[in-house]
Amino acid sequence: MKGRRKIVILVFPLLAILTLLTIIPMFTTFMRRPTNMVRNYITRITPIGTSIGDVVEVIERREGWDVRRIDFERGFIPGSSARPAQGLNSNVVGEMAVWVHLGTYHAWHTWPPFIEQVVDVFWGFDVDGNLIEVYVRKLGMF
Repeated sequence: MKGRRKIVILVFPLLAILTLLTIIPMFTTFMRRPTNMVRNYITRITPIGTSIGDVVEVIERREGWDVRRIDFERGFIPGSSARPAQGLNSNVVGEMAVWVHLGTYHAWHTWPPFIEQVVDVFWGFDVDGNLIEVYVRKLGMF
């Protein structure tokens, strides 16, 4: 019984520390939150229906957000950084798109541990330049 008690006494503080190391960064950096929570945040600051000009203005006011592409001719393909070829509309979202790199972070709780997570956001716009979709992509990089 005493051996079991020692294990509990040792394991409980370690679990508490690991839990705090996981939860605290989620509160301090929004991009560390689950993908759906990041998308909810993005759609709160750039609601569906917002013009492409207003979205770009919001992005430019954010420190650390790196605009990768503003495309007035093509939408985006979810899950890909590739631009669709003109005239090819199979999985393309929108008629225009904005791609922003939010940043990277290291996640110790993934396997293998300490993989760098790359976080990007894609906004898709209709032919009139109004926002129709927001897509958040997180990629684990070695």
